[in-house]
Amino acid sequence: MSYTKSKDGSEIYYEMNGEGKITLCWISGGGGLIEHWKLQKNISSEYKMLYIDFAGHGKSKSNREKYTMHSFGEDVAAVLECENLQNVILIGWSMGGPITLEAAKLVADRVIGLIGVDTFFPYPGLYTANTKENVDKIMEQFKEDTDNKIIDLYRYHMNNGIKVSDELQQEFITLNYPDKEVFLSEVEELAYWDVLPFLKNTVYPIKAVMAGLSVPEEQRRYFAEYNIDAVFMEGHGHALHWSGPEEFNKLLLEKIKDIENNANQSQKIASV
Repeated sequence: MSYTKSKDGSEIYYEMNGEGKITLCWISGGGGLIEHWKLQKNISSEYKMLYIDFAGHGKSKSNREKYTMHSFGEDVAAVLECENLQNVILIGWSMGGPITLEAAKLVADRVIGLIGVDTFFPYPGLYTANTKENVDKIMEQFKEDTDNKIIDLYRYHMNNGIKVSDELQQEFITLNYPDKEVFLSEVEELAYWDVLPFLKNTVYPIKAVMAGLSVPEEQRRYFAEYNIDAVFMEGHGHALHWSGPEEFNKLLLEKIKDIENNANQSQKIASV
């Protein structure tokens, strides 16, 4: 069990295993936990694997009042700096995508690429700057019976499109999710956050494995316009890494190899 302190003093829990010059850093989404990556833990023996519970989630502690994407990025940066990691590929699911972008901005010299898992969405919606009126509408659906709404949200994603197995569903809905104050804060902060400035000023390759049901055909062009190399798993919903782990892991590993090859060609792989 390992802990380090984020910029605001919050104690951040993380797990690290494996060997390799490249580190895969796994970042889950809203309400997310390290356990959400259990089906990806054996994706490859070639890499060092890093899993992080950001502040207020899982085994991590928290000193903060607002759970912003930037503060979660600071959590990730703190772990990378604590372990002095180089050659890092940040992998983020859902809200974890924004967190990868925030973290990469803080420790760009340690990062060789980003991979989003059903995230980024570079067109008007939850991941672009919203008005207060729109944010209030988003928050209204979560403010009552929040604890059950968190579980309902996960249950919906696990049954949208190709379903997650009943066994996994039961396991995931019984995990220890964050307090409602944490969840409400991070959803509100995400709704005010804007992905576009980050995508316009990237200095590293960005890849994505997307759920086919999450992105209509007419909006897929935006990924190419913002230089996001995206592949789509048709028939799958937001929980694609749980509903189709074999296909997902294969596609994800291809994106990892693309980033590794690009870094080698650019001589960006630092010796460790």
